[in-house]
Parts: sequence; structure tokens; C-alpha cells
Amino acid sequence: MVVMDISLPTGFEVKKKDLDDMKNLVNNSIVQFEIRPGRVFLYLDKVNKDGKNCVGFPISQVFESNLVLPVTATVFEYYEPGYGDGTASTDGI
Repeated sequence: MVVMDISLPTGFEVKKKDLDDMKNLVNNSIVQFEIRPGRVFLYLDKVNKDGKNCVGFPISQVFESNLVLPVTATVFEYYEPGYGDGTASTDGI
């Protein structure tokens, strides 16, 4: 199982219903998720053979901030947290 740890932009949140809907899609590899303040953890049961997986979900702005920090995404193996390629691309965020 692979875990994607995705930070959220300052002042934004993700709604549980949106992730539930995404998780229930037929061709989806997301088996579980966790929402924590400022981040989302996605648990994937499989990854593409080429190692390229793209996930997208809507986020909602809850307050404005003059200091919006860059977002990061880290990918790692659930059973071996030290094993992984580290930081993932956040293009398009």
C-alpha cells in the first residue's frame, strides 16, 4: 500500500464527502483517506506500472491569507515509511 501525504494551501480545506465520492469511483485505487488540519493522507492499494499516479480533488477556501505557503506531496510505502521516492510533483496545484 502506498500513502500520499498532501499538504493543503493556507486557508483551504477538503470536504469528506468529496473524498468519499472519489474513493467510491470504480477505477479508483484509493482505499482509505484521512483528513487532518492542513493535510490529506490518501492510501492507495496500487500504483501505475510507470509509477505515475495523478489524483485530484476539490478544495474550498475557508479564509483568506496574505501568506499562502507552497503545497507539498510526499509519497511513501505504508509498510516501510522510509522507502519511497520522497517528494511528489505538485504541478497544477
